[in-house]
Amino acid sequence: MSTTVAPRLQHPVHADPFLALNYRFPDGEEHELQALRAAPLLEARQRVALTLLALGTLHAGVAEDMGITRQELQRMQQAASRVLRVPGRTPALIHAAYQHPAFPLPAPARGERPELTPGELNVLSSYAAALPLRKLHQPYVVTRKQVAHDQTYLMAKLNARTPGHAIRRAWQLGIYARPGKTGEARARHQAGVRRAAAAGPGPARAVP
Repeated sequence: MSTTVAPRLQHPVHADPFLALNYRFPDGEEHELQALRAAPLLEARQRVALTLLALGTLHAGVAEDMGITRQELQRMQQAASRVLRVPGRTPALIHAAYQHPAFPLPAPARGERPELTPGELNVLSSYAAALPLRKLHQPYVVTRKQVAHDQTYLMAKLNARTPGHAIRRAWQLGIYARPGKTGEARARHQAGVRRAAAAGPGPARAVP
């Protein structure tokens, strides 16, 4: 006697990975979700995973939100690493994605860009270049305590939860910009800040 097995229902996020990004963006930044859907760079699940990581979600949370295992997430990052031609560390992948003209940038952040010390900039650059922070430690020049201090203050100044989130915040604040467009990015950022201030306490919006 044969037994009919009911088909296993597919998780909604498996059918549409972008569902994992619903309600993740502040008001006025929802356009980033639509831009991510249309972006030609990387596979859809890779774009979603990188964006969740850029928003400060930990790897375990990303895997749970996307209905995948940590191993699957790691394989997605490795595949993205090959496409972007950078080491597979999360902050470097996010930075490389934002550098690519086919990947949508986050909207400019509200508020003034913080002044970073040389040490804090070195920590941020290490994140972007996939360099371990121990490389910044040089006996009799930069102590481990100083590197840890710079890292703590960098994260506080950028209001970032993770190194990947720090990279996103740096792009939002105009610290990073695509090649040849640093001045333009800063001008757009300042215009966005002025526009938000004129509109009152509401959320900032990207300048078209």
